[in-house]
Amino acid sequence: MSIPLSAPSGALDQNAARDRTTLPALVGFGVVLGSLWASWQRFPSVWNASREHGFAVAALVMWLVWRDRDVLLKTGTAHPLLALPLAAASVVWMLAVFISAQVVHLLLVPVILLGWLLVVRGPDTGARLLPIAALAMLAIPVWEVLLPLLQGMTVFVNSIAVRLSGIEAVITGTQIRLPFGTLEVAESCAGLNYLSSGLTLGAAYALAFLRDRRTQVKVLACEVLPAPEAV
Repeated sequence: MSIPLSAPSGALDQNAARDRTTLPALVGFGVVLGSLWASWQRFPSVWNASREHGFAVAALVMWLVWRDRDVLLKTGTAHPLLALPLAAASVVWMLAVFISAQVVHLLLVPVILLGWLLVVRGPDTGARLLPIAALAMLAIPVWEVLLPLLQGMTVFVNSIAVRLSGIEAVITGTQIRLPFGTLEVAESCAGLNYLSSGLTLGAAYALAFLRDRRTQVKVLACEVLPAPEAV
């Protein structure tokens, strides 16, 4: 039995191609990261003010990227046409920074980073890192737009419970008028904190310990399905 003394030529060619593209890809990614400094410097103050779990999410995102670094370094097929929407997102980001539209330019950070990877490394890399980009979205203060919907859901659920108990009630906006007083579903009672925390914990567990996409989705569903917190 003979033992080959060297790797097959195909493997050597793949390694050589990977080595030629790794350094430019890392340099390019570093340049993109640095160009978004106007947003990076805003995240700590935003998290200190309203979303303390953002620090934990950021640490988890960095760990997941490091864990999947082989995907980032893997040689892929560049898609130059995808540079057009990436350029459009970058222009919107610059305008948002200029006019101080904080939520917009913070929200565009993971979009631009993922878009750059799609352009340079192709859709396979983008598909692998899309859940990580989605996790990063949980650290951005954009979820307040769901407050009216969550308030309406809370009012609806509580009005059904009140009527089933035989108590007469009149629903007016976010208020539930009862014979002995009025209950108001405030924003703090809408369940946004529960939803945000549940999604964050579910996404962290799913991405850190699970590989199957269906199982990950099931875990997220289990975190979201419980009703918003009662008044």
